[in-house]
Amino acid sequence: RIIKHLRARFGLFFNPYYALRTSGPILSFLQRESYLCYKKNPPLLDQLQQKIVADLKQSGIAITKLAELFPEKNILPELQENAELLLKDAPLGRKKQFLKYAWGDHPVLELENPIIKIALEPRVVNIANAYLELYSKFSFFSLNTTIPQNEEVEQKGSQRWHRDPGINKVCKMFIYLSDVSDQG
Repeated sequence: RIIKHLRARFGLFFNPYYALRTSGPILSFLQRESYLCYKKNPPLLDQLQQKIVADLKQSGIAITKLAELFPEKNILPELQENAELLLKDAPLGRKKQFLKYAWGDHPVLELENPIIKIALEPRVVNIANAYLELYSKFSFFSLNTTIPQNEEVEQKGSQRWHRDPGINKVCKMFIYLSDVSDQG
């Protein structure tokens, strides 16, 4: 929160600091302990996890189904039910009016929440660690729903395919809780 506030208020001065802090050499120095611990004790991945990591490294994106990743659990109904309750009265985004944010700007990490449980599952964490080649940090989470827009409304910003600027290597997990149809 502090960094966001500083960047918004002092962007002209803060942006060079942020660029330096996220540069390869500085980031490597800051993450050296996580990297060394990972190298000493890398996770053992099954075939599906290896495929996901390989896809991430090759193209930056990997797609699988929850039923493949967690074959012993039928977790989709619980996730859908939880999300439906949370999103029912969720406010619209201030900047992104096409999104409703269930947890607002400052979500509370509730370990019993099924969505948080999935993100912290060892199978998921091991994939993130193997992709990043270090012990990763869980730093942000959100639950959003996209409000369908009329075809006449021009897609903008994050509604279109994009890469997040200034982020060199990050692992994001998106879970689609309803079917996404191809409307052309």
